[in-house]
Amino acid sequence: MPFFSSILRRQVTFQSAYVNNLIEYTTFWDDAVVMPSPTPDGKWNRTDVSDLAPMVFLYSRYYDEDAPFKETTPPSVAPYASRIVAAYRTGDSLSYFLLERLLVIFGLSEWDTTLSILEEIDRIIPETEWYDYSQMSFIYVLYQLGLKMDAVPKQVEEMMIRNCTEWTRRCRGYFCAHNSSKANPLQMYKRNVMSWYAMVWCSRNGDLANSDDSSVPVFRDMIKEAISTRDKELLVHLINCIAELITDSGDIHTALELLKTIFKAIPSKNVLDEFERNAIKRYPDTCFDIITMIGNILGVAKNYYPTEVNDFLTRGIVGLHFPGISKYKDDILSYNPSGEKLSDLLTHKFGNFIIWALIHEDSVDEVVANCLKEAPNSPDSAAWFDKCVRIIMRTLLKIKI
Repeated sequence: MPFFSSILRRQVTFQSAYVNNLIEYTTFWDDAVVMPSPTPDGKWNRTDVSDLAPMVFLYSRYYDEDAPFKETTPPSVAPYASRIVAAYRTGDSLSYFLLERLLVIFGLSEWDTTLSILEEIDRIIPETEWYDYSQMSFIYVLYQLGLKMDAVPKQVEEMMIRNCTEWTRRCRGYFCAHNSSKANPLQMYKRNVMSWYAMVWCSRNGDLANSDDSSVPVFRDMIKEAISTRDKELLVHLINCIAELITDSGDIHTALELLKTIFKAIPSKNVLDEFERNAIKRYPDTCFDIITMIGNILGVAKNYYPTEVNDFLTRGIVGLHFPGISKYKDDILSYNPSGEKLSDLLTHKFGNFIIWALIHEDSVDEVVANCLKEAPNSPDSAAWFDKCVRIIMRTLLKIKI
């Protein structure tokens, strides 16, 4: 048991560049962040988590195509609405991890009620202390709904476009949370939300080659804004978002089209030098050379999609004068190792898997519900994590410990 526990705990703390880590989860047991029990003013409290835990079964048991209780009356989302909105004032990572997934389940099950909750969260989060984090969490819910719903409601599309644009313009991929100063040397977490917008767009419209500048219009507008203002910090962040389209969702044609947009708008080294002169180097990424950064992305892309990258370099950018093109044609044909870190892969892929499993797998719902029920009864994050390990081993792996 200590072996499995230590391995899994290392996994959760190993991802400390991202907000879902055991260091950040400790705020759930801080009474100044999450109250231990109900209060007269209706603040989010730890018992709310155990109350909400059974709702992870809502879709799989009542609304899925093969749901066992499809013909019976499902429990209602409405009684939980005010508590969920209250939770989005806390900036608590463990609470957000739960609510992000529950809101997707609720949206697939009881859309009208869920929409009213989303609209209220959208209204109140600018007032909160942890606005950047809360807005990112909210965008994640919209992103997952955009991928999972049969059709994207206009309200989800509007909220996602507006929030993605605001967050990208303001945060440039980095944000603080309660314990980010303890979690990693930068004292901030990273996230690329414009890639989420693009993934939803591609899932609905297709990953289009030769789109004549019509694909992912909001993303293109952000690139044009960064280039027109010579904002290197913003452009570098958007280049990181393009990289995620390749490694996370496989939207290679859209990613290459976005790189082409950059190539068209930067026709000379003189223009590129203007970015360097104006650069505000708050974050490590902004120190990178743009030509090298794009070259590394093309090298990674070639590992996944060699035919598409070779075609892009030989025929897709003919006549363009971006100063890195000749170097790319010389270098990309040779091997370039992937720059994606294991922690990045685990964070992105695991998050999407968990959402899918919660929607479709009753056994995963059971594990998550049981783990959440234990949270209010645990003295701290380490004790709760050990209980979760036992539940996972016993329920999913059938190992008695």
